Amino acid sequence: MIFKRTAEKLRKLGYIVKIDEEIIGVSGVSHKIPFLIENPQNGSKICIHLDDGSSEIILLKLFSIYVDTGIRQILLSDKKNMFKGVEVINIKSVPELLDVIVDRLETSNKQKNILTKTY
Repeated sequence: MIFKRTAEKLRKLGYIVKIDEEIIGVSGVSHKIPFLIENPQNGSKICIHLDDGSSEIILLKLFSIYVDTGIRQILLSDKKNMFKGVEVINIKSVPELLDVIVDRLETSNKQKNILTKTY
């Protein structure tokens, strides 16, 4: 439900929003992304995931997606933790989530692929 309301508001702000999107990384592996947002003005993207964050396995999974795609991953969870490229945040409302998404998309530069070191 939070994704649907957030998607509507982000689209009104001019962002490209895809729900349950599959992206293929440089490894050729296809990754299922629950919530992918792109800023069409600068090309920056972020992926958002929901999880209780009780296991580090989800963090490792998201870190591997980041390594393979170069797209920053955000995990909405009650736990606080962070790997490079994976941010874990506790969000309680749609406006709060919108603020985080817009901030990250506006400050992100072009996606970099850390496997090939290209920008």
